[in-house]
Amino acid sequence: MPVLKIIETCQVTLGLKNNVGIAPGVIYGWSKNRGFPYTQKSGGLRHHFHLIDKEIIDLVQVRVPDFTLIDGIMGMEQDKTNFRRGIKKQANLIIAGQDPVATDAAACLVMGLNPRDIEHITLAYYLGLGSISPTVVGTPLESVVSKWIKPLTKYSPRGHFGQGVRIFSVAKDMEPYSEPLLFMDTLINPWALGPAETYSLKTGFRLVEDLDLELWVGSDTNLMVLIDDQPVYEHKGRRKHALPNDIVPLKITSGEHSLEVRIGPKGMFSLNLAEVLPNNMKDTDKYSGTTPLSLTWRWED
Repeated sequence: MPVLKIIETCQVTLGLKNNVGIAPGVIYGWSKNRGFPYTQKSGGLRHHFHLIDKEIIDLVQVRVPDFTLIDGIMGMEQDKTNFRRGIKKQANLIIAGQDPVATDAAACLVMGLNPRDIEHITLAYYLGLGSISPTVVGTPLESVVSKWIKPLTKYSPRGHFGQGVRIFSVAKDMEPYSEPLLFMDTLINPWALGPAETYSLKTGFRLVEDLDLELWVGSDTNLMVLIDDQPVYEHKGRRKHALPNDIVPLKITSGEHSLEVRIGPKGMFSLNLAEVLPNNMKDTDKYSGTTPLSLTWRWED
């Protein structure tokens, strides 16, 4: 039975990730990342943040769960076990549902997370395996929500950043913009679409209320970010990419907004918009980086 837990590699380990258990141990080993027979040069599933979310969804498509039951009586925040920096958190909850995506999404909301920040949950939603907007029957969701500590950033590159925005319409130099493209990693590399001197990537977002936000952005080269055609961030020169390199405070009104990223040749970047945590909240660095629930990126639905 899956337990309500935070994890370093794919941010949460809930019902969908439980399908890792169906991979046969005589091939993938025990645990499933060791391979069988185990050697240093061969292994099973790659428990690495670049791959594990895709592996989870491959296994879910092999056998989509009929019913998901998540044990939230005693969960773990920061990581999945106390041997891996995990911290016990008592929630006294059972989360259950027939829709495996919606059930995991509800569990994320209980932990103060946005399910749209979790790659394997959004991939399952895009593939039509379930809804990312759960309908809750029973105890009202707002009465059980709390902030759970995210993984330490030194061990989990995406633990706070999430997956970032990944769907863009792309133009190379003076060429017309493409149809919306889904990039399959937090690190967006438009040069994979072919050489160019400059790339322009456009998307947009909708807010249902006026919000103070944080622009989380990382890049390895020249980068400019524009919202509603107005520059809000610019970096010049080469650097080591980080999640993020910079955090920029923004005030955004409710409604529809455009967002454009301009980047030079062979450049890569990551970008997200995150909520601003209350000033009176302690240890905000343990919980930062979550996309507001009132924000929806263009082409996500």
